[in-house]
Amino acid sequence: SDEWALVRAGRDGVGEYLDLASGFSGERAEAVMATLTETLDTIGEYIARGSARPAYRAWLAGLLRPALPDVGWDGKPGEPDERRALRANVIASLGGTARDAQVLAKARDVVRQELARPGAVEPTLLTVVVHLAAIEGDPALYDQYLARSQAAADPEERYRYLYGLTSFTDPVLIKRTMDLA
Repeated sequence: SDEWALVRAGRDGVGEYLDLASGFSGERAEAVMATLTETLDTIGEYIARGSARPAYRAWLAGLLRPALPDVGWDGKPGEPDERRALRANVIASLGGTARDAQVLAKARDVVRQELARPGAVEPTLLTVVVHLAAIEGDPALYDQYLARSQAAADPEERYRYLYGLTSFTDPVLIKRTMDLA
């Protein structure tokens, strides 16, 4: 956090922050990873633009991918909330910011499981994978999200899938969302 404050104050460059962040590849403490991924996601969204974006995504995937086998995709009974949050943060950054193809494909599989059998996915991860599955989602998945949001009795479920519509990247589906809004 201190190094990021120095970057934001213009006293250090983003490169210094990334050098420091690269030392956290073995980190598994949820609070530390949440702070790290939040900043790395910000860099991916607002700083790593244009031709720098693919290299940044590859670097980020290399940094976070070792954590994925440790946190896994499936929760265990009695698992602490911190572990669930760690899993969600790692998967969100790998899929959303790094655009890791394997994570995005797995997110689509997980969402299909949930759509077929509601309650199959641990709730902390569900919102993350709904967003990630939509990133490269097709019209059929879009229609499933729209139908699920309209049929939901629970407001949380309704908005999860309704907001998921905003994550589709296909221009035709973006237009559908804009028309819906």
